[in-house]
Amino acid sequence: MSGRLATRMYLLAAVFLVQGAIRAGLNLEEKIPTSFPVERFPTQLGSWEMYGEEPLDEPTRALLQPDASIIRGYRNSPSGLAGSIFVGYFKSTQANHPTPHSPTVCLPGAGWTNVYQREIELPSSGDTPFVLNEYVLEKGASRLVVLYWYQNLKRTWAREVLAKVYMLPDFVRERRTDVVIVRLTFSTDQSHYQAALAEGKSLAAATHPEIAKLFTQSALELR
Repeated sequence: MSGRLATRMYLLAAVFLVQGAIRAGLNLEEKIPTSFPVERFPTQLGSWEMYGEEPLDEPTRALLQPDASIIRGYRNSPSGLAGSIFVGYFKSTQANHPTPHSPTVCLPGAGWTNVYQREIELPSSGDTPFVLNEYVLEKGASRLVVLYWYQNLKRTWAREVLAKVYMLPDFVRERRTDVVIVRLTFSTDQSHYQAALAEGKSLAAATHPEIAKLFTQSALELR
């Protein structure tokens, strides 16, 4: 185990211990939504229109264990670029509940190699931009563009470990720890991937507020 990974694991363990002690002291009961209306996610997002939907395959479902999910194909009408949107919802991030993990755990694979990964910012409807991951892979002349982030009722973040950092203040304020991971994927080639990346960012910017609406709807059903 590398020193950097070990340090991260120790810090994460410390966060869990502190959060557990504080939760025990506060004696707050978590509000776990009975449902998350992911099926209400729009079929039209600006110039992007849904052209298909498929269920999560059983091996992936067994690995991720989301409480709700969708996988949909969208096509941008001006250019014809197609991409997929995966939304995986997890009703709790407390102990004994499955939690989302980074797509980089599963990728690359089947001959794909990592070109680069970085965090980027996109405009949002709020006062501050939202942060997400830009992940590009290649296999021969083909390139795979992946944009993904984590989102809950109050915020959006790019790093998986931050879910545990944000959980306590959100739990105290809202009594909820549910979260989604959103992943957008686009297949292209070396000569067109920059254009695909730009269009993909437009789809991410349109997706972000729609996920926020789903959290708002689920919050209203809790009251």
